[in-house]
Amino acid sequence: MNWESFAIFVVWFQVYSSVSQPNERGDIITMMSDCHVKFDPLNKDHMIDFARFVKYNNWKNGCQYILEENFLDIPTMIRFKIIDQVLSQFAEEI
Repeated sequence: MNWESFAIFVVWFQVYSSVSQPNERGDIITMMSDCHVKFDPLNKDHMIDFARFVKYNNWKNGCQYILEENFLDIPTMIRFKIIDQVLSQFAEEI
């Protein structure tokens, strides 16, 4: 097994193990869709959750955000989205 295959397996295992327990309705699929959302830099709860991650270097209740295409990890993706949002606000003033 090469490093790339191992890394893919580790990510898969972390995702699978975090959503493999059924929710109160016994529905794994519903739980997965309820818990994994796109990060929104305009959402105050998302920003507080990420600020807590930055401060303590872990997620309070596990990471709830979906890794979007063209990104390798969620913290980098979130930082990019925050920077993009802030810069677009400044660009509107120019």
